[in-house]
Amino acid sequence: MTESSGSRQAPGAGGGSFARWLCSAVLPGGRVLAVDADPRHLTDLPGRGGEVAQLDLVANDIAEGAFDFVHTRFVLLHIADRDIVVERLARALAPGGVLVLEEGDGLGVLDEMPGAFGEVWRAFARSTEIAGASQSWARNLPTQLEALGLVDVHSEADIPMFRGGSPMARMWNLTWAQAHDTLVGLGVRPEVIAAAQAELEDEQRWLYAPPTVRAWARRHDMPGL
Repeated sequence: MTESSGSRQAPGAGGGSFARWLCSAVLPGGRVLAVDADPRHLTDLPGRGGEVAQLDLVANDIAEGAFDFVHTRFVLLHIADRDIVVERLARALAPGGVLVLEEGDGLGVLDEMPGAFGEVWRAFARSTEIAGASQSWARNLPTQLEALGLVDVHSEADIPMFRGGSPMARMWNLTWAQAHDTLVGLGVRPEVIAAAQAELEDEQRWLYAPPTVRAWARRHDMPGL
């Protein structure tokens, strides 16, 4: 997040890549606050001029009217009380502040993904929903932001396409390895998981994952949301 007079906030900062970019973009002269329930990957941020806070977005207080810019990426879909968190993040905006939310959503693409990779992805999506995530929530973000009284609402979705053997392919390969037992428990045969991993290693193959929905809006310049 970024506070008034150049203050940014990055809730659910995860690995911290966006928070580090914010530090390079707004410091000195501004303030960058990265928050996460587990901030272990953010230890270098203070050396870049940023701040780190361990925070539960549902249970802990979030300062209202304090931030010029608030951003989340692949955080809210995993939180059962995600709608409450969106409202809290909107209230954290200073007048004129901007909220940017980036979240995954199947948007029908999930059902069309071919091969073993698609079969494993669908099982993985089911596992996330069993754990409380939603693969169909982000598509409603523009409506939700308008209902909260934000203005200049915009939204778009993009489908990530990548080649086998690429960094994104390696990321998914590692994900399937880590989730192997969970996937088998959901009925995915081990040989299907192995086939999906082989597809991810095939540099002649192009793959795609479910879309990312990006929605952004601004708090009205007049105080009071």
